[in-house]
Amino acid sequence: MAGPPKVVSLNVGGHVYTTTLYTVTQYSDSKLAGLFSGDISQVPRDPKGNYFIDRDGALFKHVLNFLRTRKLTFPEDFQDFAQLEIEATFYGIKPLEEAVQKARKSQQTPRSGPEILRLFYSSKTKLVLAGGLAMLKQLVPNARMLGGTISSGSTYNVKTREGIVEGGQAQIPIKLEQLDAFLQHVVDEGFEVMMSNFFLDGNASQVWVFVRK
Repeated sequence: MAGPPKVVSLNVGGHVYTTTLYTVTQYSDSKLAGLFSGDISQVPRDPKGNYFIDRDGALFKHVLNFLRTRKLTFPEDFQDFAQLEIEATFYGIKPLEEAVQKARKSQQTPRSGPEILRLFYSSKTKLVLAGGLAMLKQLVPNARMLGGTISSGSTYNVKTREGIVEGGQAQIPIKLEQLDAFLQHVVDEGFEVMMSNFFLDGNASQVWVFVRK
């Protein structure tokens, strides 16, 4: 009969955590598991005998909780996504790295009202999006990699009851056969189509208005 899991104390950047050997080796191919799967005597210890890891101790609690539950949870005011992703990469825990990236992408600036996205497509001008600048950067974060541009400035700003919303315009040179996939991407990001119109101006153009509440 197997004995109980071994208990280990970790000093991560000055923060002491107590957990089991089973927990820290959850992902056998990770660097963290590698530290405690081989000759554990090679891991340095602090003066009190805790195994020492010279990393961000405060963020390690999120790493440890993920190892315990395989779920990633944060307080509402959490902002250190970039640093936590770096920690996940250092420890070599790929599922945690992917979970942080997903959480970071889904993080949205609190909105006081619905967001409006205007989308225009024609064979001549390709795809043009207009709306809040932050919203556009979320929808097409790789605009420049696709050969497109995102423009901003006071010309694009919109005045609302809550104040001035920084606006922008994105132009993406996508092909007609890629359009349906992009429209699905917009819907997947929480938008609903409120209006669409097709018209002939020599280029067979179409316009959509989307709203996200």
